[in-house]
Amino acid sequence: MMNSILEGLTENQKIDIVVSSDVESELEDLCLNDLSHGGRGIRNMIEAYFVNPLSRALFDRESSPGDSFVVSQLVVDEFGPKVNLT
Repeated sequence: MMNSILEGLTENQKIDIVVSSDVESELEDLCLNDLSHGGRGIRNMIEAYFVNPLSRALFDRESSPGDSFVVSQLVVDEFGPKVNLT
């Protein structure tokens, strides 16, 4: 699922995103914490904890085609999930 999302960004928006192994591990833990909804639940968690925060971060950075970023940190606090880009 993550590969599909990242490939879509590269193909459609021409923005390259690399996800740090720490962020991948944290997302994996979040997604596998409750498997009661199966694959749909995993996709929903990826959307909530990665796709939406990444979209916000790219918008805030005013990213444009040709940009490259590393998702270096996933922060979940009282304001919701955020990703840090470097």
